[in-house]
Amino acid sequence: MTTIDFGATPTDTATLVITGLADMTTTAHVEIFMQEDDTTVGLGGIENSAARHETLSLFAICTGTTKVAATGFTAKVRLMLGKAIGKYRIHCIYVV
Repeated sequence: MTTIDFGATPTDTATLVITGLADMTTTAHVEIFMQEDDTTVGLGGIENSAARHETLSLFAICTGTTKVAATGFTAKVRLMLGKAIGKYRIHCIYVV
């Protein structure tokens, strides 16, 4: 689990580079997803409740892109409808 930040200005896309994955391959299968019961309350900045995580998860396309062997990948969350601000928790799973 990690946190992706849409920032303080409403936007429809956020990215996060995830590194430190020594076993990552360029052909790995990567899954990015959001859970409706997560929160970012207490992380500072613009905080988002479980209700906001649930709403965002209904409109989010979550992908793992730019896989770099022995390094990591880029997590991308793009909204099909609307814009978001602040931090949201995302979950990442990969299979090499």
